[in-house]
Amino acid sequence: MSNINGKVYALNAITPMKPWKTWILRAVFFVLGHVKPLQNDLINLSFIEFARWVIVPRRAFPCLGKGQLPEELKYDYLLFFSNFNGTWNQYIDAFSAVLSKGLNLVWRWSEKFPGSVPVTLFKEYIARVQFDTDYYYTAYPQATANDLKSAHIVQSSFDSLSAIATQSSLNSSPQHISSSCSKFRPISAKPAKLRRSAKDLMPNQNGSVYGLTILSPIIDDDRATPSHDLQIRAYLAQLSTREDSPLL
Repeated sequence: MSNINGKVYALNAITPMKPWKTWILRAVFFVLGHVKPLQNDLINLSFIEFARWVIVPRRAFPCLGKGQLPEELKYDYLLFFSNFNGTWNQYIDAFSAVLSKGLNLVWRWSEKFPGSVPVTLFKEYIARVQFDTDYYYTAYPQATANDLKSAHIVQSSFDSLSAIATQSSLNSSPQHISSSCSKFRPISAKPAKLRRSAKDLMPNQNGSVYGLTILSPIIDDDRATPSHDLQIRAYLAQLSTREDSPLL
């Protein structure tokens, strides 16, 4: 899978737009770029490392030499680039659930866009307009965006502790220095903030693999013969363990 590098997945999508709609989308981007609260939902999707939309007018494609004839294109094109952590399905599901209004506002000008809800049609659309990414740059392929956020919090905490310890060493006793070190967490690590970052790390996920475990009670019905748990056991025992197994 050429789109994956370590814990980072790169997604590129190209969609055509009628030229007269391009100006409407430019106005939408202007508003989104200057009204910061409208960006909060995208920023709060903490598994996204990078996301950008670019409009390429039909007459703005580069000419690579004098012998190349100018392009005669019918549409302008909207390019979407994003790097994120997790699987393709998780990313599209989160986009559809959290940013449905924003996505509709941006992509509704593209041809044959079905809307971001229901998510099944949206996924089919993205799959059609997505292009594989053979080369892309990522500074920390083995770290998620949340790994880096947590690292910055911890580094900031150490820097604050170092400054306190340096000042204490000039003016205080060793006992005072020890006391400052013992207060390291509440001073600058901001435990609540650090816990939020740790929560966002998605412990079920390891690289591109997500583990799902569900615990549900089985209905205890005396009228069921055989009992529900025995019926489930019998069904599971019948499942294939070969390549055609639904569990593989």
